[in-house]
Amino acid sequence: MFKTHFTTLVFFFISLLQLKAQLPVRLADVNPGVADGIISTHVAMANGLYFFVGKSFLEGQELWVSDGTVSGTHMVKDINPGQGSGFVKTLMAFKDKVWFVADDGVTGPELWYSDGTASGTSVIDVVPGAAGAEPNHITQGADYLFFKGLDANYTPVLYRTDGTPAGTQIVVAQVGNTPVDFVSGLAAIGNTVYISFDGPTSAQLWKSDGTEAGTVLVKDMNPGQFGLINNMTPVGNKLYFGGSKSLFPEYQPWVSDGTSAGTFLLKNIYPNEDAAPKWFTEFKGKVYFYAEAANGSRGLYRTDGTSPGTQLFKEISISAFFGEEYNMASDGNYLYFSGLTVNEGRELWRTDGNAAGTVMVKDINPGSASSNPIQLSFVDGQVYFSANFAGNGEELCKTDGTNAGTVQMTDFNPNNAFNATPWAIRKVGNVLVFSAEHPSFGRELFALQLTSDVAEGFNNPLLVYPNPTDNQVVIELPDDLYEEQGLMKVFASDGQLVYQQVCAEPVVTLSVQGWAQGLYLLEYSNARQRIVCKLLVAP
Repeated sequence: MFKTHFTTLVFFFISLLQLKAQLPVRLADVNPGVADGIISTHVAMANGLYFFVGKSFLEGQELWVSDGTVSGTHMVKDINPGQGSGFVKTLMAFKDKVWFVADDGVTGPELWYSDGTASGTSVIDVVPGAAGAEPNHITQGADYLFFKGLDANYTPVLYRTDGTPAGTQIVVAQVGNTPVDFVSGLAAIGNTVYISFDGPTSAQLWKSDGTEAGTVLVKDMNPGQFGLINNMTPVGNKLYFGGSKSLFPEYQPWVSDGTSAGTFLLKNIYPNEDAAPKWFTEFKGKVYFYAEAANGSRGLYRTDGTSPGTQLFKEISISAFFGEEYNMASDGNYLYFSGLTVNEGRELWRTDGNAAGTVMVKDINPGSASSNPIQLSFVDGQVYFSANFAGNGEELCKTDGTNAGTVQMTDFNPNNAFNATPWAIRKVGNVLVFSAEHPSFGRELFALQLTSDVAEGFNNPLLVYPNPTDNQVVIELPDDLYEEQGLMKVFASDGQLVYQQVCAEPVVTLSVQGWAQGLYLLEYSNARQRIVCKLLVAP
């Protein structure tokens, strides 16, 4: 009885600490030491697994995978064995596998696929020999992957593949009178791939059903003159993109339904200048995008797919460059985005589709200083993102759309404005997986618990006492936990594993002598469940 009351009081004491951040678990030290183990924001989710590009001194740049656990995070295969790099890049999910480009040192840069196991990782040797097909602009259709690459004569051609060597074939070696070398982008809607050409004679939009006969011109946007196309984005059954009728980038928003008549300029937002439209995103039946306006300010635009229906929706940012990390994310009720104002700086905004309902969620970094929210990702009713929370440095944050519900989730270097800058935030199983910069490890992969199987406070089925402790701690497991063998782990505040042991008995005594003062996470797991609680080492 005493132990029960003591444990309750301990958890009450811990709750009073009002910790602002959770403790992430480091899933792997891809590149031991302070050098970065992850060098790319590009990841792919396939068959419930998180695939990413890891780079180390010993293995080079190779394919890695994670199921959200320490034991399930590892290099898939040393494609170019030893210190030779596989130069893995361009990850894409297709047919329950991840597809990517790699060079094993024998076949040259080729198209590879993996199910997350070494035996299930193989190459489609499109062009036999050491040169390789050098696949690029890989685009996923309903039943095919399309990509630009080299043929056996090292001439650029357009390929399609159904995921088998026999089903990998050349679509066209030339599109009309234009060599495939001038292809600047691919985008697929169903089994139709759209092909953009940037060249000295015109900016042309083509489409193909994957056959030579079915590869046809959609629109010559600027006949006989130089033109450019970028940021092709499928939204529903239409293609949105930036088009320029000039030698210099003067992109304006365009739309296409796959016909010449249905391919047109939506609005000349910034005449004779680059409006730079990007991040075309569907929300409540309309398409929203960023663009630069004639007065030099950058705003949020909205279109219904017609020229009259394309209008400035909200002017909320001033002359700011938005890179690829400045995406939008929706939870169905709101569309979230990064907006810049003079008084608040760049902060998190949301809209419900109405001008009056377009507001700043929170001045996360108070005053004119920017929190700089990037890498927005929707997970389980919350939007997660990276931002500088109140000057603490760029950390993992989340919002439910309210001021009070916008909080900092991690603090990789407490009491220091360190930029962890989380990348590629995804849900894997019951955890949130992301890469982040750590002052001691460099950029590595971390996980943060999401679901209610983390037991704390009065509902915690583990008895942990004394807690806080400066000597030893006793952990008692209920009958339904220790009846089958489990594993006990303890993680420090930086996510590093400091202790583990197999548990086959109902009572475990753990010495913490010599441990640094601070908060630790104690984790017990077996085949049926996972329990996590807090352990405080104090004087």
